[in-house]
Formats: sequence, C-alpha cells, structure tokens
Amino acid sequence: MSDRRTPQARAPARRLRWLLGALLCSIYLCSPAPARAHALAPIVVRTLDSSAERLVLSVRFPTHEQALSGLSVTGCDTAELQAALQVAPVWSGTLRCAANQPRALHFPGGAPTGLLWEDARGARPVLELHGEQPPGFELPVPELAATTASLASYLGQGVAHVWSGWDHLAFVTCLVLLCGPLWLGSSVRRLFTVVTLFTVAHSVSLGLSVLLGGLGSPGLEAAIALSVVFAAREVAVRRARELEPDVNATRRLMACAVAFGLLHGLGFASALLELGLPAGQVPAALLLFNLGVELGQVAVVSGLVLAFCALPRRSVRPAALAVSYAAGALAVFWMVERVRGA
Repeated sequence: MSDRRTPQARAPARRLRWLLGALLCSIYLCSPAPARAHALAPIVVRTLDSSAERLVLSVRFPTHEQALSGLSVTGCDTAELQAALQVAPVWSGTLRCAANQPRALHFPGGAPTGLLWEDARGARPVLELHGEQPPGFELPVPELAATTASLASYLGQGVAHVWSGWDHLAFVTCLVLLCGPLWLGSSVRRLFTVVTLFTVAHSVSLGLSVLLGGLGSPGLEAAIALSVVFAAREVAVRRARELEPDVNATRRLMACAVAFGLLHGLGFASALLELGLPAGQVPAALLLFNLGVELGQVAVVSGLVLAFCALPRRSVRPAALAVSYAAGALAVFWMVERVRGA
C-alpha cells in the first residue's frame, strides 16, 4: 500500500528517525570504551648509536597508559628510563650496558598498537614495522652489520588501517548502497566505476601527500567524518523515497567519489607518516602500503555486495536505512570529537 501522507504529515516521522540517530550518538559518546575511527599510532623506538658499553635510543609510546608498563633492555641499566616513563610517554638518552652481551628490547605490556623500530646507527637507517604484539614481547637489537630492512609489513599495515578505520568503512558502505540494487547489472557496473574512481583519487592524494610531507590535522579528520555524514544522508533520502540513480545522480555520485576520495587519501597519508618511512625506500613502502589499502578495500566491498545480495529483497531497504542512520550518527560524533580536539 502506498504512503499517501502529505510531506507535512511525514515530517514528524523524519524527525523521529533523526532523534533516534542522535540517541545512538549519545549512547556511543557515553560508552566507557568508544570505538575509534583510526587505530592508535604504534610504539616508536629509535636506536641512534651504540658501542660495547652503551646504547643511545629514544622511545615514544602513543599513550601514557602504555608507557606505564615500561621498557627494559637486556644487558643495560634502564632504571632512569623506567622512572621517566612513569611520568611521560617519551624518553631519549644513553643507557649503560654490559660489554659483549646480547641486547634485546623487552616490552612487559606488549605492543597492542604495533611497534615501529628504526635503527639509525649506520649510514643508512633501517626500519622495521611490527603489528600487535602480546605482553612480554622481545625485539633483539642485532649487531649493526646484521640489520636488514623489512618492507613487507607495510602491506599488512595498509590492510589493517582500512579494516580499523571505521569512518572509511562507513563511507565505503554508503557508496555501495548509493549504487542501487546490486542484483541489477547496471548497478554493478555503476559500483565498479564509482569504486574505481574513489580508489584512483585516494591513491593519488595519498602519494602526493606523503611525498610533500603530509597534510594531517584534526580539521582534516573532521572533514573526513563530515563526508560520512553527507554520504549517509544521501543513502537515507534515496532509500526512503525508493529513488534509483538516474544519469544526473550517477554523475553526481562519481564526482563525489573523486572529491571525497582525495580527502580520504590525505587521511591515509597521515597514518602512513605516523608509522614512519624508511630512508631510501620511501617509494617501495608507499607502494606496499597503498596496495594494502586497496586490497583491504576490495575485500570490504566484496563482502558488502555478498551480504546485501544474500538478504531477501524486501529486507534490503530497511537494512540500508538502518545502516545509513547508524553511520550518520557515529559520523556526527566523530566530527564533533575531532573539532573539539583541533
């Protein structure tokens, strides 16, 4: 049966839906452990110099809570380091060490957000990136001649960043829903075109931003959250009215995919620069991280297509509306949180 109510009569229902969205946002805000839009930066340790009886290093924990668990170095006196980490999550200095004894970094609390280790003792710095590590994790500090660069981890970090970036996942989900019924060939072609444009755009801005030094800021993160709000609203409007994308709507969708793709690429660049890039190997690290991002995104889009195609057709519209309201409510919270942190 068609809905014969006038727009004035439907207005209270729309207000009620937005009120429910605001309620979801409030619940999210008041929860004891709200989901983050991006994973925390890793622990960063740099070994700057070493000799038979000393080790010069710097360490930075992403949070004071992680720093409280401390850091010790096998064969070295770390009393000063341990005391300093109880006050601040950053320390640099010289450790006195026993001669001719193997050295290893020991993390009692593990590395829940990953570990970036840079060996800057030689003429050419070497960098290793490790993912999440359990409590008691140890990282051997090899002799200078034995250090080797590890770039393969950047591929995994690219995938992990997509899967842990809830704002990016929400935006990609809205893009999929805006392409129309996925059981139609025209919608699948539209989806392929839109996702390709979005991918090319954020790949270009990711590469340029990294090579130019990055443009990350709380304002950028707030703008990314605003893009999710915009996309979620479009899904809610089109699904509520059961509008299928026409030629003009498809062109607007493609233009938005390019514009917001450039914006999201700047966010990816900020995450990559936080991880750090190995000197002399920036292009390779950038390529692998970007490839990881694309693989992660392809997996997400494929999963969404399969999930919505598996739903009964009468359930797709309410499911899409529910997803749009949830994404919009969370994006509003992210935007406010990032503006306050600017």
